[in-house]
Amino acid sequence: MNSSPEFEQVLEGFQNKEPRAYEEIFSRYVRRLTALASRQFDSGIRNRADPEGVVQSVYRSFFARDASSYQFDDWDAIWRLLAVITVRKCWKRRAKYRKEQLVPLPNFDDDDAVASASAREWAKFVDHEPTPAEAVALTETISRLFTGLKPLDLNLASFILQGFTAVEIAERFQCSEKRVRKLRIALRERLRAIKAEESQD
Repeated sequence: MNSSPEFEQVLEGFQNKEPRAYEEIFSRYVRRLTALASRQFDSGIRNRADPEGVVQSVYRSFFARDASSYQFDDWDAIWRLLAVITVRKCWKRRAKYRKEQLVPLPNFDDDDAVASASAREWAKFVDHEPTPAEAVALTETISRLFTGLKPLDLNLASFILQGFTAVEIAERFQCSEKRVRKLRIALRERLRAIKAEESQD
């Protein structure tokens, strides 16, 4: 989808930290995100889980990060990122209230958004208006993608998904660029394998 003049104007305002741009992004997605969050909890824990609070947390994480680090082509790209963050936060909150034995996601900081251009492959699991089944599939896919990684590789993977280059990541964690590139390839291959398995089910 090609970006519109309106989108370009809001994106520029967002990058310049203009309140009107923040308000536009908030108002455009808040209802859809609240509906998405609500679908992640059954009736037994929905009130305690506070879907509206989850969405507020999503926006805090989204707006806290340097806007220049995001790469968006259109409104749907912003939606996919916000939806992924929402599902991740719901996953954590559901595990807290129901004490589910789930495979842990990487230990991202709350103010680190979990996507950028390099994360679009797995972000596509969240469609324009994901169903509950699709949202569950997304959380399972993310969990499988990171299962078994060593602690350092989990940190490297988090920065890979945020769109940092191999050089930037290697410098930050004092490791070789080769290790970062090999991990990027491994994650891509693992994702393809997961998607291939799901397509056969």
